[in-house]
Amino acid sequence: MEITQSVKILYVDDNEVNQIYVKKVLSRINVEVQSVYSGEACLEYLETHNDIILVLLDIQMPGIDGFETAKLIKKTKKDDYLPIIFISGIYNTEEFINMGFDIGAIDFIVKPISRSILKYKILAYVTIHLQNNLLKTQAQELEQSKAYLEKVLELIPYKIFKIDHNRLITNLKTGGLIDSQYHEILRRINLEIENCFMNSKQIQLETSISYDEKTYYFDVNILKLVIPNELNSVIVTLNDVTDRKERELNIQQLNRKNQILSEINFALLVAQDKAELFFAFSETLRNIAGYNTIWIGNFDHYNEENDFKINTLSISGDISKTEVERLLDSNFQGEFIEHLNELAETKHLQLIENLSECEIDAELFIAKNINTVIVIPIETEFGELFKLLLFTELKSFHSNEIDLLVDVGKLLSFGLNALWNKSESIKAAQRITFEKEELSITVKNIREGLMTVRNGGKITVANLAAEEILGYNSNELLGKNVFEITKVLESDGSESLFNPFDLIQNSESNTNVINQLTILTKDNQRKIISLNLSMISNENRSMNDLVVVFNDITEKIRIENQIALSQKMESVGQLAAGIAHEINSPMQFVGDNTYFLNDAFENIMKYISSLNSIINDRINVDNELNSEIDKIKEELDIEYLLSEIPISIDRTQTGIERVSKIVLAMKNFAHPSGKQKMFSNINHGIDVTITISKNEWKYVADLETDFDENLPNVLCIIDEINQVILNMIINSAHSIEDKLGKNPSSKGKIYISTMRIDNKIQIVIKDSGKGISKENLARIFDPFFTTKPVGKGTGQGLAIAHDIIVNKHNGSIEVEAELGIGAKFTITLPIN
Repeated sequence: MEITQSVKILYVDDNEVNQIYVKKVLSRINVEVQSVYSGEACLEYLETHNDIILVLLDIQMPGIDGFETAKLIKKTKKDDYLPIIFISGIYNTEEFINMGFDIGAIDFIVKPISRSILKYKILAYVTIHLQNNLLKTQAQELEQSKAYLEKVLELIPYKIFKIDHNRLITNLKTGGLIDSQYHEILRRINLEIENCFMNSKQIQLETSISYDEKTYYFDVNILKLVIPNELNSVIVTLNDVTDRKERELNIQQLNRKNQILSEINFALLVAQDKAELFFAFSETLRNIAGYNTIWIGNFDHYNEENDFKINTLSISGDISKTEVERLLDSNFQGEFIEHLNELAETKHLQLIENLSECEIDAELFIAKNINTVIVIPIETEFGELFKLLLFTELKSFHSNEIDLLVDVGKLLSFGLNALWNKSESIKAAQRITFEKEELSITVKNIREGLMTVRNGGKITVANLAAEEILGYNSNELLGKNVFEITKVLESDGSESLFNPFDLIQNSESNTNVINQLTILTKDNQRKIISLNLSMISNENRSMNDLVVVFNDITEKIRIENQIALSQKMESVGQLAAGIAHEINSPMQFVGDNTYFLNDAFENIMKYISSLNSIINDRINVDNELNSEIDKIKEELDIEYLLSEIPISIDRTQTGIERVSKIVLAMKNFAHPSGKQKMFSNINHGIDVTITISKNEWKYVADLETDFDENLPNVLCIIDEINQVILNMIINSAHSIEDKLGKNPSSKGKIYISTMRIDNKIQIVIKDSGKGISKENLARIFDPFFTTKPVGKGTGQGLAIAHDIIVNKHNGSIEVEAELGIGAKFTITLPIN
C-alpha cells in the first residue's frame, strides 16, 4: 500500500530524538509530521489547525501527561473525530494499555519504537482515513449525480417505444442504441408488456443488457395507452441509468472494501498470535466478503515423492477440514491437484475455475455450489510461505475484487511480519536483559525497588516495589529530589541525606556499586536495604543518569541474626550443658564426701566428748596431766574447731546444693527442644531462666515472682519461650541500671507473674526502670530499633521476641510504659 496524497499528523513528545526519528520514518510514506513537546502545546496547536488527521501522543511528559492530554482532546474535539495513538516505554503494562483504550485511543505503540510497526500502523490508519474521505467524496458525487439526472429527465425525453395491438414496435424517439439492442430489451420484458395489455396496469421495473464487454442498466416504465376509437397500445419508456447504477455499485463495493479492510486492520491491532490473526481474517472474509469457505495453511512440496505435507492453521465455512485436506491430498490425482502443484511455489494470486469439471471430487464442488478456488500466497519476511484458499460460488470477478484480495493478502503478510517482529523484539529484549544489567530494570513486574535519578537528583522513574519499600506513592516520588526522599542512619545513630551520586563517585569501579544501608522510610521505619547503583554515561563518559536498584533485606537480616543468635544460643547451650555435666560429677563427689565428713565428724565429736569425760574422771588427781591436756587443747584451738567445723560443713553443703541447682537450671535451659512444639511447664521454664540470669539482675534489682500453681502445660517451643523471658529480664535489668546507675544505693524491682485466662495463659513482666517514651513506644518491636548507646544494643531482642510470640506461637505482646516510672510487658499464649 502507498499513500498518494500528503497528510499531516501531530506527534507530541518531549524527547527531540524521538521526534527526529518518527519524522524520518514517516517521511518515506508521504506523511508530514508536525511536532510539539508537551500536552499544553498540543492543545494550543489543535485549536488553530484543522488539517491534522491523527495524533501520536507520548504518555510521560512534563506538565500534563499523555492520558490527561487525550481526555482534553476528546473533550474539545467531541464533534470532530480525531484518532489518538499512545506511545510509551514506561506505561507498557496491560493495565496502562487498557487505560489508554478506555480514554479513547485506537492503538498503543511501545518504546523503543519499531520502524516497521510505526510505519505500517500509521500507513494503515492513514489509508483508512483516505478511503473514508474518498467514500464521502463519492457519496457527495452520487447526490450531485442524482440531482443532475433529475434535471436531465425534465429536459431530455426518455427513449419511448410504442407497441400496438399487432405487437409492432415504433421508436418514438431515436436513442443512442441501435435497434437490435432495443429489441433485445423489449424481448426480455415481453411478459410484462403482455401483462400490461391484459390488465391495464402501469408496470415499472429494472433491466440490463451487456454488449461490448459492458453492462447497461435501464429503468423501464410500461403503460397501457387507451385512446377512444383506437385500438389499445402500450407505451414503453427506457431510462438509461447506467452511470447511476455503476456509481451505486462502486460505492457498495467501496463500502464493502472499507468494511473488510477496517475489520482486518482492527485484527492486525489486537491479534496476539497467528491463530487469532488467521481466525479474524477467516471470519471477515466469510461473513463480510461472502466467501463460502476460507482455508489458511501451508504445505511442503517434495519433488521426489510429488506430494504435499498439509498443515492446516485455520478453516472456516461450508467445507470441513477433512474435506479440504482430502482435496489437497496428492494421493488423489486430477486437474485440481495439478493446479495446486503448479501453484506450490508461486507468489501471485491465482484462480482455479470450473471446478465442477475437475476430475477429482466434482460432486463435492457441485454439492457445495463451489465454482472457483482463489489461491493467495502469503509470503513473510522470515521466509515462510502460507496459502490462503477462498472457495466461492462466483464464476467471474471484477478487477476491484481482485485488487481487494491482493490487499487482503498483503495485510495478512503485514500482520504475520508484525507478529514475527514483535516476537523477535521480545526475544531480543530478553537476550539483552540477560546480557546488559542496565536494561533489566525495564522488565515488567520487577520485584526489586527501582529508581532512575537524573544527574541533578530528580527522580524520573520509580516502580511499585520502590514505593512500597520507601513508603511513598508515585506522586510523592516522581519529580522529587532523591536527596530529600530518604534519610540514611549512620553507625553512630545520626541521620544524613541519601546521596547515591556520592556513593558511586567514591567507588573504585564507578559503574556498578553495591552497598548496604540502614534508612528511615516516610513513616520513620528503620529498614536495611541492599543497594545496587549503576551509572548511565553519555558519549563523553561523564555521569548522566543513575539507576538505583534496592531490596528490603530487613527481614532477611533479622532472620539471619535470629538464626545466628539461635545457633549461638544452641552452641552456648551445648557448651553450658557440657560444662554443667562436667561440674555436676565432681560436685556430686564433693557433696557425697561432705555428707560423709559431716557424719564422721559427728562421730569424732562424740568420741572426743566421751574421751574427755573418761579423762576428766581419772585425771582429777593428776594436776600436771590435766594442765598438759588443757595446754594441748588451747594450742590446737580444739574448742573453736569443735564449734566451727559443723558450721563450715553445713555451709559447704548449702553451697554445693546451690551449685547443683544452678547446674540443673543450666542443663534445663540449654536442653534443646528439637524446635518441635510440646506441652511444657511455663512456670518451670521461667524459674530456670531467672536462675541462670541472676548475675544480670542481682546487683541492681530484687526479683519477685507470683506463679499460678495450677497453670496448665502449654503447647510451645519451650527454649524459644525461655529466650523471650531471658531477653525481657535482661532488658528490665538494663533499664533499672540506666535509671539507678551501676552501683546503686538501693535496688529496683522486677516482678514476674503467671495466670490462666480462659484458654490462654498470661505472663506479666514489670520493672521499675527508666520506662519508654511515647514516640518510641510504637517502634520498640521494629527490627534494629534501639535506644541504647552504639555497641550495647542491636535492636534485635524485642523484634525476635515479637516474632517468637506472635508469628510462631500465635500469641500477643502488649506493652505499657511511662517515662521515668517503668515498663510492663504482658505476654499472652494459647494453651493449645
